Amino acid sequence: MKKIIFGSVMAMLLAHGANAVVIDFECGSGLCGFTTVSTEAVNIRPFDDVINRNTATGFDKFFETSFLVIGDKQDSIANDPNNGTTTASYSLGKLAAGTYSYFVEFDYVVDTNSANGISPDDFLVSFTGVDTGGLVLKTDSIAQNATPRKKEFFNSVGFTLTQERDVNLSFSLIEESKNNSSAAGIDNLTIQQVPEPGSFALGAMALLSLAAVRRRHT
Repeated sequence: MKKIIFGSVMAMLLAHGANAVVIDFECGSGLCGFTTVSTEAVNIRPFDDVINRNTATGFDKFFETSFLVIGDKQDSIANDPNNGTTTASYSLGKLAAGTYSYFVEFDYVVDTNSANGISPDDFLVSFTGVDTGGLVLKTDSIAQNATPRKKEFFNSVGFTLTQERDVNLSFSLIEESKNNSSAAGIDNLTIQQVPEPGSFALGAMALLSLAAVRRRHT
């Protein structure tokens, strides 16, 4: 009985946060809820697209389903643009002042066609519109075909707001060198608000109360 009560309370607590956002980029049209000002350099491509097939200028067949490309209009990594910042953002809407924690998970590749194998370009993932915190992932440079730049990210990320603000989860490719081109790809994105610690405290109190009631009746 205690296991049943505990399991029920934990399920309730995990469900207390906002519903998880899951994006697999199989929506069929548009950008699956993402927005961008770089309408050509952010696009969804099928798993067999040339940028996922090529070795020196591609993602080496990392993605097995459709995925979002950031930083190339078409074809392989060598395509435009090759300088400036390209950003794709997912809106979490207006959030009230407070402290937040979100679980973030996604598959990603960041690659370059740099002739010397190393590019000064950066890939930045962060919650934007926040006052403090919010950094999810940042690369200081991009190495061609580097294994550490092809993997799954998952972690809890916190941030604070001093007043109500529009908050986005933003993926930015920052291309600093005009002598080469870089690109990023993402897939299987999950965003889930983590329940506040106070919710767990309330759940623990409820669990103890139910256990005490059961003891009095046995």
